[in-house]
Amino acid sequence: MNLLAEELKRYGESDFYPFHMPGHKRKEMGSPVSSVYPLDITEIDGFDNLHHAEGILKEAQERAGKLYHSEKTYFLVNGSTCGLLTAISAVAGRGSRILVARNCHKAVYHGIMLNHLQPEYLFPELIEAYGISGGISAKQVERSLQELVQRENIPEKEISSMVCAVLVTSPSYDGILSDVRGICEAAHHYGIPVIVDQAHGAHFGFHRRLPESAVTEGADLVIHSVHKMLPAPTQTALLHVNGKLVDPELVQKYLAVYETSSPSYLLMAGIDSCMAYLEKEGEAPFERILKYRQRLTERCRDLKHIRIYPADMTEHSVEGEAGLVMDEAVCRRQEPFRFLISVRGSGCGGSFLMEQLRRKYHLELEMAAYDYVIALLSVMDDREGFERLADALREIDLEIERQMQEPGKNPAKEKPASVSIFYQQYKPKQSYRMEEVFRAETEEVLLGDSDRRTAADFVMLYPPGIPVLVPGEEIDKTLIRMIREYLEQGFDLQGITHQNDMENDGNHYKICCVKEESRRS
Repeated sequence: MNLLAEELKRYGESDFYPFHMPGHKRKEMGSPVSSVYPLDITEIDGFDNLHHAEGILKEAQERAGKLYHSEKTYFLVNGSTCGLLTAISAVAGRGSRILVARNCHKAVYHGIMLNHLQPEYLFPELIEAYGISGGISAKQVERSLQELVQRENIPEKEISSMVCAVLVTSPSYDGILSDVRGICEAAHHYGIPVIVDQAHGAHFGFHRRLPESAVTEGADLVIHSVHKMLPAPTQTALLHVNGKLVDPELVQKYLAVYETSSPSYLLMAGIDSCMAYLEKEGEAPFERILKYRQRLTERCRDLKHIRIYPADMTEHSVEGEAGLVMDEAVCRRQEPFRFLISVRGSGCGGSFLMEQLRRKYHLELEMAAYDYVIALLSVMDDREGFERLADALREIDLEIERQMQEPGKNPAKEKPASVSIFYQQYKPKQSYRMEEVFRAETEEVLLGDSDRRTAADFVMLYPPGIPVLVPGEEIDKTLIRMIREYLEQGFDLQGITHQNDMENDGNHYKICCVKEESRRS
């Protein structure tokens, strides 16, 4: 097996002189970044071409496909975004609508807009105890397809010519799994392909107690971000193509549109090396991390104000050959390679917890939400990191308890760290299609004056990049209140601009709306 990284190293040490791109000519320049320049080349003889792979890149992609049990696998160097745009475009010709989970990443919405598709939303249920979205069920998909048949008054067999695909994100950014196998069975019954954005699940299937990969669960198109949860460079991903419902030639054509014509060999070598690592190491590194996680969960079981989701993960632990592991049924509901650490009910917010962990303990987490934070794990984590996190959570929990005992400083009596309505459950009214407002004239409007106006841009919490408002949707008083609540908690809402006006009572927030739209009576 010739790994791309080894071939790059061998070539970099040769006496070949580069009268070709890139301009650094494989020479180090004294900066930390330039240390990798000797390995950075373009499509030269012997190193294949990603868009017409016939040699070393073809072999590398085939090895990855074999590892994931996929019929066809493509390396992506433009991230999962490139894969999502390609997947949606490849199925768009099948029908004018797409059944899509509302809690998808903004790249999905961009793909819908570019292909002039009409989204039919699947809204995940709310897990009330933690204020997060649950998964999408097969029953939801079946019910939505049947409702569409009845609403459009068409024969059931014609639904596949109207709905081009079912698209879900599993796991969600919070690590919650959807019933991918059941969804595939429901959609395939009607001849409709399934796209799964499994960007955060590239590690699935590599340990008996990790969730199964969407590839082996029957999805037609699966996108994996290798860099998110596995040891690979930022921006690396995979696109898997399976079954007979999607034309593989169309997939390849759209990849040529959305993926750079100058793919980085450093990034491709990073993917290839990651695949080699997975093949060589097997379950062992995942077993180690699951044990570390279980120990941390045990240490945090008696905390009064901080909880790790799911609450029953420790209660379902069993003794295996290698020590404590998590129950298989629990792992099927919750992605175990992330901590969702909740402070709900303590009077503290997720931003407070994340700031404490960063400032005082030098622990940088993935994101903060209203009343929880998320920490991502990978096979490259070590015992020290877990121990530091456990120590920090225990100290913070004690500090919250101490403050609650002090007269007048009970954080639970302060403004609750929660929103009146969870944005992933809210269903705004659609006034126009996304592509209709994309080129429309727009204007910034004070948030308080935007009731009954049409949003001209996305409003989304980032991370995770899931829209609160989609272009073409109507703003109402409930959405205005919801947005204000997020802003007051200090969260980053893309699509909302902030303006200081000292003469008129301080802070003004503005939102982009379709210009000169008359108010509805």
